[in-house]
Amino acid sequence: MGFVYLMLVTLCGLMLWLLISPGSFWRKTAAWQYKNPEANEPSDAAYTMMRVFGGIFLVVFIGLWIHIASSVDDWERAQQDKQYQECLERNADEDGLLSPEDWCKDLLPQEP
Repeated sequence: MGFVYLMLVTLCGLMLWLLISPGSFWRKTAAWQYKNPEANEPSDAAYTMMRVFGGIFLVVFIGLWIHIASSVDDWERAQQDKQYQECLERNADEDGLLSPEDWCKDLLPQEP
């Protein structure tokens, strides 16, 4: 998951740069393609559209980050619950000093 978070941070940074300074973004990423970059610089309307694009995708990437983070937490809780239930089933028929709940108490899913 570290790679996914690294990519989201990078994309959020690029979209923030595009939102704040579309001219600088264009000069650093696309101007190299032209022999005379000043003559091919985008119009003010194009810069406005770049800002809109950057703002929309910044919100999308932040929402994606939040969704992934909450999904990972839910998945981990489901895995803990599954391990706890399996432990209870394994130890249900054993006679001993500890009950199945005591055997499996370390696997009990923690409440958030």
